[in-house]
Amino acid sequence: MESIKKLNITLLFSSPLNHNLVSHQDLFDLFKTGDYQNDINNFIAAPGIRALILPAQQRDVVFESNRIIINERTGKNPDESDLISSLEKISGKNFFEKEKIAAYGFNYEIIAISDDENFGTNDLVSDKIANIGAIRGAGVDFVFDKDDKRYVAKIKSLEDVMKKFAVDLNIHYSQKDLPSFDDLKKHLIAGFGELKSLIAKI
Repeated sequence: MESIKKLNITLLFSSPLNHNLVSHQDLFDLFKTGDYQNDINNFIAAPGIRALILPAQQRDVVFESNRIIINERTGKNPDESDLISSLEKISGKNFFEKEKIAAYGFNYEIIAISDDENFGTNDLVSDKIANIGAIRGAGVDFVFDKDDKRYVAKIKSLEDVMKKFAVDLNIHYSQKDLPSFDDLKKHLIAGFGELKSLIAKI
């Protein structure tokens, strides 16, 4: 693994969110540090969406129609990440009804490099496709279930870098009750371990 591009937690709701509960000031106050550069932010308020974007903090919080997305692009490992504490902050406010949570999940986006000298883009396609010409880029998506969770993995070669790949993994939990924040942190870390194990197998 060369780098972590993004960590994400997403909450899915059984009915549309009430965006009138989400104000710019209330949301910003949760992430304000007192440092001018660090606190520069953009707020999007449009039909069906509210979003606070904090470029210097490499974080954004998005309220869509029926889901909440928190993204972190700091490059930190999950055990050092503030992703779950960000969720804890917004959960302490009256931004959404917790009893309407229908599912949740984690998303991991990383850049991986193969240590196999013979592994390259052509290994992601069948022989029939590989024979059509010089393949400059390829990808593969697959979905599997394990331990009552659904996994969606995407691997895509980076053009002109034969042994470097963008790898995305989504882990979906179909349960209505959120675990404790401590347990969510453990799940975030465990999911990252599963991603690394998956890459090693490939």
